[in-house]
Amino acid sequence: MNDKEKILEYLRGGSMGELNLCWADLKGMYLSKANLSGVDLSFSDLSGANLLGANLKDAKLIGANLSGAELSRADLSGANFSGADLSEADMYKTKLVSANLLEAKMLNVNLKQANMADANLLYSNLTGALLIGANLPYADLSYANLSSVNLSSANLIFAHLTDVKLMGANLSGADFSKADMTEVNLSNANLTETDFSDANLSLAILDNAIMTKTKFRNANMKGSSRKESNIITIKPKNEHRHYSIMKPVGARYIRMNLIG
Repeated sequence: MNDKEKILEYLRGGSMGELNLCWADLKGMYLSKANLSGVDLSFSDLSGANLLGANLKDAKLIGANLSGAELSRADLSGANFSGADLSEADMYKTKLVSANLLEAKMLNVNLKQANMADANLLYSNLTGALLIGANLPYADLSYANLSSVNLSSANLIFAHLTDVKLMGANLSGADFSKADMTEVNLSNANLTETDFSDANLSLAILDNAIMTKTKFRNANMKGSSRKESNIITIKPKNEHRHYSIMKPVGARYIRMNLIG
């Protein structure tokens, strides 16, 4: 019985005891809405597999290959994806509450409106990922690479983002209230209407960041740096121009309005 026959027998309710599919070849397999809760799929090949709406709660997928897999609306809560490859996977509205994604490779993954509350994303690589409207309160993204990601309108309150790379990222409308962003790199990031209220941005790098209507209320900006940031918003106002400029004052930023 090959790997695909084993899993089909398991899903039919066959008596196989505790299913172990480590190193299994399940490439491109159709497993939509399958119940694989708690199954060990470590180091298995699920690249291109269809797991739409599947139940993988508390499953083990350590080092697994899920590149290009369809995981939209799947329940991956508590699952262990440490060291897994999820690049190019579609994870729209996927549930990843308390999931372990330590050192996971997630290049260009679609995580729009995904629920990643309290997830572990330490040292993960999400370069180019789509996280529009994603929910990540209390998630730990410390030391992760989020360069060029789209986190617009995402919720990251109380999230941990120590030394995270967010160069060129789109964070417009995202909520980082009370987040720990010590030594974060926000160079060339779009921070339009981003909320950093009560966040810790000490030693942060904001070079060339767009900061139109950005909120820094009570944020800790000690030791942060900014060079040539694009922070001027120009709007017509009764034949005059209205400039909205963020300028550093001590360790904090204030908004200055100039009419000219």
